[in-house]
Amino acid sequence: MKAASTIRRKTQRGSALLEGAVISLGFLAIIIGALDFSRAAFAYSQVQWVAGDGARYAGLRGSTTGTRVATSSSIATYVKGNMIALDTTQATVTTTWSPNNTPGSTVTVQVDYVFSPTLIPFLNVSMTLRGTGKSTILA
Repeated sequence: MKAASTIRRKTQRGSALLEGAVISLGFLAIIIGALDFSRAAFAYSQVQWVAGDGARYAGLRGSTTGTRVATSSSIATYVKGNMIALDTTQATVTTTWSPNNTPGSTVTVQVDYVFSPTLIPFLNVSMTLRGTGKSTILA
């Protein structure tokens, strides 16, 4: 007659492998989620920074600067040119002057960026990150 411990070992042979696989999948999901969250935080930081930088750019190029006057398209080109490691086709730049682009007025630059996680493609989720910068026109 076989000992009870020998019978128990034979019936539990695959359980360690199965438990290891389940734990590994859970750990992998946490790592992938952390990477995508880090990418989203980086994208949000970039969007905030380029919005403020675009407002500064527009504030230094008001109506009295001659040929260097900032327009909505030149601000959008400047902002998208300063986006690092982001897909500029997913960015929308909106510029608003209050009341106009003369010195003493204010300019607001708003950048909207559509972020989609790439490490988990089956989720098919996207979010819009928004950054806003405001500056007084100096020249």
